[in-house]
Amino acid sequence: MRRKKGNPKIRNLVLLLACVALFLILAAFLIMNHRQEAKTSKELNQMATEQLQSEKSENEESWTEEDIELFNKLSFEERVFYADYLSTEFETTKFLIEFAKTNKAVLEGLEYRVKSPKSLYNKLYQRVEKSFFDSLADVVRYTIILDPEDYVEQIRSVITALSEKNWKIYALKNYWTNDGFPYNGVNTKFKNPRNYRIEIQFHTKESFDVKMSKEDHDLYEQRRVLEPGCDEYNRILQLQLNLYSNMEYPKNIALLDNI
Repeated sequence: MRRKKGNPKIRNLVLLLACVALFLILAAFLIMNHRQEAKTSKELNQMATEQLQSEKSENEESWTEEDIELFNKLSFEERVFYADYLSTEFETTKFLIEFAKTNKAVLEGLEYRVKSPKSLYNKLYQRVEKSFFDSLADVVRYTIILDPEDYVEQIRSVITALSEKNWKIYALKNYWTNDGFPYNGVNTKFKNPRNYRIEIQFHTKESFDVKMSKEDHDLYEQRRVLEPGCDEYNRILQLQLNLYSNMEYPKNIALLDNI
């Protein structure tokens, strides 16, 4: 017996209804997904704000009223970035403290390792050549005092250890080998995959003491307002050079190349 063919109109209607139902389900899914993304974005913004407030409260005790005022003048993105720097700094500081304890090193001025909001704002907005925030190398900076005998070896150890923690060195200045510059030390800069940057200065006890001395500071203040190359400028420069030349140089320091 031959089966009766179904009504084409009914089949088309059923197909249309199925398409409409599928469209409505897809639309509902997209709306729910959009709402979830909006909620997630709002939550992320809230988390950033809470982190910002948390990091700010931990440091605010050492901030002056001017620091607080200038911090609030930074854009929201800059404040979040600053707070994120502080959270990133924790693990690096912990590592360097442990390194110092086990390697006869001294972390000098650790309480000043984070650039204050005032210094940051001035560097960003009040200098003739404004700095891009993501290229600042010294938002977080450290000073490490090493023994001259194993100075070079210890610097290399820090560089290797930070590399293993995804901090890549991109600049190294060995001022010990520059006889014409009134400063002794090794200045290094590192960055991680998120483009956060830190600066580490390596000194001996002698080089650090001269750098921090009133005599060197006063000579620098006199020299910086003079025309480079004039007789008085050269006289003061030589006095500064004498301060740095009369000290013990680290062993094998000439083997540490600039980057």
